Amino acid sequence: MQIRKTYPTELRAEAVKMALEQGLSIEEAAKRLGIPKGTLANWLKAAKADTSKPAPGARSVAELEAENARLRKELADARLERDVIKNRRVLCSGVTARYAWISEHRGTFPVAVTRRVLGVSRAGFYSWLNRGPSARDQGNERLKVAIRAAHGKTRESYGARRLQPELASMGFVAGRDRIARLRRQMGLQCRQKRKFKATTNSAHSLPVAENVLGQVFEPSRPDQVWCGDITYISTDEGWLYLAGLKDVYSCAIAGYAMSSRMTTDLVSKAFFGRSSTADHLRD
Repeated sequence: MQIRKTYPTELRAEAVKMALEQGLSIEEAAKRLGIPKGTLANWLKAAKADTSKPAPGARSVAELEAENARLRKELADARLERDVIKNRRVLCSGVTARYAWISEHRGTFPVAVTRRVLGVSRAGFYSWLNRGPSARDQGNERLKVAIRAAHGKTRESYGARRLQPELASMGFVAGRDRIARLRRQMGLQCRQKRKFKATTNSAHSLPVAENVLGQVFEPSRPDQVWCGDITYISTDEGWLYLAGLKDVYSCAIAGYAMSSRMTTDLVSKAFFGRSSTADHLRD
């Protein structure tokens, strides 16, 4: 036979008071007190049905529930305000930008909260919402289309500075900062060119000359020891290759040649087109 457990009247009163004043759910309050959830639910139901006058200085169940509801609403509003204030950029923007932010986030935050946090009026927001796009906004949209067209026309290689005259030739006169801002909004960036790195091919079957110098770089007169190399230079018209010969004794350039291709003929031109360093020294 199961013995029904009884609880003191004072415990029942304190349990009901804690559940109402602290805003706890029935399950949370019952867990804290170590009593069955159904028992606490019955106590709360009985307390709400009790219409007797509360003790002096005490609040009725209805007053406690109203206070609890008010505190829950204030807590929810505070959390919303915290989430809105996280976006500091919109707080520093103009009224139109704030209206646009409120409209964009209406599905997440109540308009009443966002307009209060952002410091705009309800009537002003709905007036802006029902108003058509301004002439400036329409101009920006047309300019965006022109920027995208010019961006593709120039192979995505022009920034705001170079796009400005390009857009002007299309009939769209705009400041550089405005073009840059709209480009950022559209996510347009210049395509980065990868520099071509040309290297010599060491895996060849060509004859290799004998090293007659023997790593002794101590010439006693001009035109006794030369050294040479090939380098490449990036120009507006493409890559340019430069072959040069230098006199080790005087460190003067003995000969050079340039070409758009790196071939053996380039080295030959640098060699046969050389000028005697000794002649230059004598002059």
